[in-house]
Amino acid sequence: MLRNALTASRPARVAAAVGATVLALALGACGSDGSGGPDGSSDSSAAPGGGLPNGTPKKGGALTMVVASVGSSFDPAIQQLNAFTESGPMSAIYGATLYQLAGDPKVRPGFVKSFTPSPDFKSWTAVLNPDIKFSDGTPFDAAAIAYNIERSADPATGSIFRLVAQGMKTTVVDPLTLKIDLEAADAQFDKQFMIAFGCIGSPTAMKALGTEFRTKPVGAGPFKLRSLTPGQSMEVERNPYYSSFAKDQPYLDSVTFQAVGSYPQQIAALQNGSAQVMFASGQQIIDQLKTSGLNNYSFQSIGGGSYLFNTRKAPFDDPAAREAVVLALNRATAANVFAPGTPPVTNFFPDSNPFHDNKNDYVAQNKERAQQLFDELAGKGKPVEFEFLFQSNFPDSVNTAQGIQAQLSTYQNVKVTVKGEPGANQLASMRAGNYQMTQYGLYSQNAVPDGVNQFGTGAPSNFTGWSNSTVDSAIRELHETQDAAKQKESWSKILEQLNKDNPLMFVNQGVLGFAASKDITGIQLIGLGFIPLFGPLGYAS
Repeated sequence: MLRNALTASRPARVAAAVGATVLALALGACGSDGSGGPDGSSDSSAAPGGGLPNGTPKKGGALTMVVASVGSSFDPAIQQLNAFTESGPMSAIYGATLYQLAGDPKVRPGFVKSFTPSPDFKSWTAVLNPDIKFSDGTPFDAAAIAYNIERSADPATGSIFRLVAQGMKTTVVDPLTLKIDLEAADAQFDKQFMIAFGCIGSPTAMKALGTEFRTKPVGAGPFKLRSLTPGQSMEVERNPYYSSFAKDQPYLDSVTFQAVGSYPQQIAALQNGSAQVMFASGQQIIDQLKTSGLNNYSFQSIGGGSYLFNTRKAPFDDPAAREAVVLALNRATAANVFAPGTPPVTNFFPDSNPFHDNKNDYVAQNKERAQQLFDELAGKGKPVEFEFLFQSNFPDSVNTAQGIQAQLSTYQNVKVTVKGEPGANQLASMRAGNYQMTQYGLYSQNAVPDGVNQFGTGAPSNFTGWSNSTVDSAIRELHETQDAAKQKESWSKILEQLNKDNPLMFVNQGVLGFAASKDITGIQLIGLGFIPLFGPLGYAS
């Protein structure tokens, strides 16, 4: 672990480094036949799923996906399918109960062939496809999904989906049918289920391995673990049982997830043939992909790159300290450092989104008011002193830490130190609440439940610890209706409180992308468009 004692009152150069990408939390990716009605989904100019080559590949071959960093844990109760450090391996090993194609709000069938609600939306029934097995040969059935839900509900598991799971009662109707009763009506539960239980692990392996399951994951996806070197590489090989679910899949023999220093190096790896696929974030890199000669896809999400404040710890347990930092920083400057060339984000919803409303635009920089707040806090014996946690092995994150210090160095009564950790470690620290301020990408495909999962009390992606009763009430309203006008009203209540309490500061637009070499086909991108379904992926004939 690298600790740098740099302060805002004394600007210093942060050493350049290479490695991990800013983590993108895109929660909507692991789907049913129903589309779920108006939901404020983000738009894409490309066809659903990426609009990339989608033919039938030839059988065989090894593929390399270059990534910023390889995670050290792949437990579906703790990890999220679309966090950059774990998304590729999670998709390959676990497949998907349900999923969404990029740019399409429709929830589609995976291992679960139908997922239907009762008329009052208080219960949902999942019907599985037959003959699915985990890579250890045990059955992927209704009881297996029920076990994963119960495991997440157990506080001892440490699941980020614990509060979601605790509100569910499961009944195994038969080996292929699971009935789920909810505490309250939820018209959006197909997407919530997709997020929390899109990836299901083998109960047999979970019971036998305990915490070792995190580094020895067993799923029913197209591939199974061959080797893992955390932070560096992961190799997966064909799951022989997967073809009973999807005939002839996977087409590839193996996939290697290889950590490669920076985006330019990753692009070069695809161009010279040492790798075949990659994903990225930031307008500058997306523009490079468009002129790289590679097949590529880009997407603008709801949300964006953000600075998170830990509202459970000083100094940011005081709303005035959070407001002071938000008003002190220039969003355009911060955006360009966070993701070079990317415009600042001015609203939680992009202009094209049906839930966009100018009255919910973020506050502009106000240096005078920021300094006044810093001075008032210091006068109360509460000077704003904090540590900024960044990813030590990713240049843009290093630059972000330097940028925070540079901007705040122009103010009195504020002091910043910075601490660098490798990408997977930073993610773990953030999830555990072991930080004061950090950098994170909160990117969402769906307004509900993806977006609200960032703001509700105890919600899966609420890493700030923020709790607001008005927000919680508005979130309940969102889950109870499919009426777009009512949803927009509820979102206005949430965003009004967000702009008042400042538990986080959105900085840059969520511009995400994917690229593949010309010899790759069968590309079906899911979620926010930077991860493919690995079963149909392969080399063109």
